[in-house]
Amino acid sequence: FLLTLLLQLLPPGLLPGCAIFQDLIRYGKTKCGEPSRPAACRAFDVPKRYFSHFYIISVLWNGFLLWCLTQSLFLGAPFPSWLHGLLRILGAAQFQGVVIHCNHRIPFGDWFEYVSSPNYLAELMIYVSMAVTFGFHNLTWWLVVTNVFFNQALSAFLSHQFYKSKFVSYPKHRKAFLPFLF
Repeated sequence: FLLTLLLQLLPPGLLPGCAIFQDLIRYGKTKCGEPSRPAACRAFDVPKRYFSHFYIISVLWNGFLLWCLTQSLFLGAPFPSWLHGLLRILGAAQFQGVVIHCNHRIPFGDWFEYVSSPNYLAELMIYVSMAVTFGFHNLTWWLVVTNVFFNQALSAFLSHQFYKSKFVSYPKHRKAFLPFLF
């Protein structure tokens, strides 16, 4: 993601013109305005409204894991054997989204006064807070934080470019991802 972000920061004439590369790193509104994409690429597009099932499954799954952990820690109950095996292997319903309108607007207020994508910044802050909770010496988790940082920075940068290109009145002081910096 770091390399991809650095490539996106290059002047447009120096940026690789590979359509598949651009198709792989862009999604949602950042794909709008791109040249006509091949049908093979469009076949793999997933509407953003379908992503809600990831959050629902995550809440249910993590709630179940928390319940198992609580039972184990406080009541001495063993983990289910299938779960223990699954964790060892891993190494340590769709809902319809309702589209109100199809127009993009400039968001204002709260964190939007500082960055174009406060949701990406909040995600980074969640991972950093977890890393601090796990301890500053946990190198593996800090590598996860580094991955999340560059992944979210790339997404925020692409969204920021989209907003700046779509709205001539887009706030000049607003940064893409990190307030006052980037």
